[in-house]
Amino acid sequence: MKNKVTITTDDRVRLLDKKFDNFDKRFEDLEEKMLNWKSDIVDAVEVLTKEIRDQRDFRDITINQITEVVERVDKLEEKVFGKVCVA
Repeated sequence: MKNKVTITTDDRVRLLDKKFDNFDKRFEDLEEKMLNWKSDIVDAVEVLTKEIRDQRDFRDITINQITEVVERVDKLEEKVFGKVCVA
């Protein structure tokens, strides 16, 4: 005679509860990993954004300095050489 194992409804419910608990933990771990990954991406984008903003500021400052120098040179050349017509 073979031994029959009888699984009760309560046993099935407990087994399903354990499986769902395991699933919940795995889901929470995955959610935490995704949030960390998202945080890393946001941090990287912030650094890149700051670098781009700094480059633009530097470009604006440099353009203004060059414009001022060109105007000063033009004034000096006009005083030294007079008005020159270029065709």
